[in-house]
Order: sequence, then structure tokens, then C-alpha cells
Amino acid sequence: MKRDVAIVGAGYVGLPLARTFADAGKRVLLVDVDPVRVEQLNAGESYIEDVPTGVLTPLVDAGLVAATTDYDELRDADAILVALPTPFHASASPICESSCPPPSRSRRGCGPATSSYSSRRRTPGRHGSR
Repeated sequence: MKRDVAIVGAGYVGLPLARTFADAGKRVLLVDVDPVRVEQLNAGESYIEDVPTGVLTPLVDAGLVAATTDYDELRDADAILVALPTPFHASASPICESSCPPPSRSRRGCGPATSSYSSRRRTPGRHGSR
């Protein structure tokens, strides 16, 4: 199914971002590695305080938000956003190897007209002290 936006990572950044796009009438696909999380999302159940179940369910029912574990579905999106936590060394410098896949892997299966954007962020309370 054609999607306007795909978001890799359905956590506390990805899910509110999906809600924002869906509220604007965009069809959003969330891609996450956790099949339990994906099942919850497709049932309209939220686990993120900023997106209550009462807000998510109508978006899922309207077909504006869907979730999957299948990265191949990214090829059906016009734009891809990456909302994954960046791991940090104890020195607070980012460990990019695990969260910044090479372009050939991160855009696997994407068409030439597909845009992608990656935003690095720190997970609250999970980074080394400075």
C-alpha cells in the first residue's frame, strides 16, 4: 500500500511524529523491530503517553497509521524518517556504527524518488555523563 511517510522507530519520538502526520491527513507507516509493539499499534493501542489510545485508534481505523516489522515496505513510502535512539560511549560520544547503517542498507528497496531523513537523539537518562 502506498504511504506518504514511513517512520523507522515507533517509540517516544516516532509515534508522536506519526500522529502529527496522520492528523494532517497523511498515510503513515511505522516500522519497528518489536512485533509486540507492532501488534499493539495495529490494534490502535498506544504505549506512549503523548499519543493516548483514544487518539491513536481513530487514526488506525481510518487507515492513516499502520505498523510493520517488514523493512521492505519502506519502498512504498514517499519519505522515510528515522527515529531511533543513538547509543553513546561512557564519554558521551555517539556510537554511530549501530544506529547509522550504510546508505545501501538503510535505503534498501527504496525507489529513486524516495527521500529519507535521519535524526540522532539521546535517549533520556541513557547517555554517559560529561
